[in-house]
Amino acid sequence: MIIWITGESGAGKTVLAKELQSKMGGINLDGDDMRASLTKGLGFDEKDRYDNNIKIATLARILEKQGFDIIVSTILPDISDLREQVLKITRCKFIHL
Repeated sequence: MIIWITGESGAGKTVLAKELQSKMGGINLDGDDMRASLTKGLGFDEKDRYDNNIKIATLARILEKQGFDIIVSTILPDISDLREQVLKITRCKFIHL
């Protein structure tokens, strides 16, 4: 299962993700952590935000296929078809704060 928590900066995404992780286990892919490691070097223009979320979605799907429950917490901007692409890759359940 993949749960994807979205919302604006400071909305409590990370706090909720950590709480869910403590209750259900699994892996937490936090947007800030991803930007500091996996997607380091990507900026904040529309293309880089798109690429950042697609890379996180792809990693989430790979880990889910291996049997892990995944919680993703990112700002998921309203960029053209980005949410639809994330949903196609992950079949996640969205929670928007």
